[in-house]
Amino acid sequence: MDEGSCELVPGKILNCSICLDILKEPVTLPCGHSFCRDCVQSFWTETEQPGPVSCPQCRQAFSHQPALRTNTILAEVAKRFQKSDIAEGKTPLGASPREVPCDFCTDSAQKAVKSCLMCLASFCETHIQAHHEKTALKKHKLISPIEDFQDQLCSHHERPLELFCREDKTCICVLCAREQHATHCTVTLETERQKKQKQLVEKQADIQHKLQEKTRNAKELKQVAESLKISEETELREIEQIFVQLISSVNSKQAKVKELITEKCTAFASMTEKFLIKLDLEVTDLKKMNTELENLSKTDDNIGFVQLLQSCERGFAETAGAG
Repeated sequence: MDEGSCELVPGKILNCSICLDILKEPVTLPCGHSFCRDCVQSFWTETEQPGPVSCPQCRQAFSHQPALRTNTILAEVAKRFQKSDIAEGKTPLGASPREVPCDFCTDSAQKAVKSCLMCLASFCETHIQAHHEKTALKKHKLISPIEDFQDQLCSHHERPLELFCREDKTCICVLCAREQHATHCTVTLETERQKKQKQLVEKQADIQHKLQEKTRNAKELKQVAESLKISEETELREIEQIFVQLISSVNSKQAKVKELITEKCTAFASMTEKFLIKLDLEVTDLKKMNTELENLSKTDDNIGFVQLLQSCERGFAETAGAG
């Protein structure tokens, strides 16, 4: 991995969801979530889960406690991220945004790595060693470096805030616990932190569950919308095909009806034409006969009149019979 690539990794991704600090010896569970080895082991021990254990974040249960193996890649990324923060003058999660100097350096003050609530002082890597080696100092409360100790002290007694009053929901010192909070339920800040931390993890798991559920619902709704769109397009194509077929059928019927009407009209016109021709011939014959009769009415020849009239009557009878 490139030394500068850790700049692309957000710090929160490298934070343990139990202690909220940069992962230390990170281990990854089968569900994919990662935690500090000590944090997840302590979580399983403190929760005293009967039977199978579960992931502190997503609550996925495992039939048996998974083997915890260090995620070397994630460990290297966390290590490089911490180095990059130090090189750029950044501070870890929960630390003061400004660099806190060591109160015991005499020449040039080195950067403090821890502050002591008992000593009310900050120490660099060298001067903090006494707190790790001397028995009396090992009991002191060490926290991330801070500039102002006033927020860590009781405003009434100027003593370190070491306890938490669950009735008044406030941080108090040991003298407060003996006086105005004597009848109240008080616990150490570490105990309250562990309790709140479990609640926080549970809340995170609940939010994660709801997020997954909402994401799944959105995905399902999107699939329904896409399915509806496909169904709509299919139905429109089917309706269009039905109407095309109907229009084609109507056009075909229309063409046949037109053809039938045309055939009937053509047959009638042909018959009418033949009838007119016949009528024209009969009219012509009648006109000819009428002319002959007019001429006959003017003759003085009685014999010829009778004979021609009989001939005309036979012709008229034949014409009448043909009509």
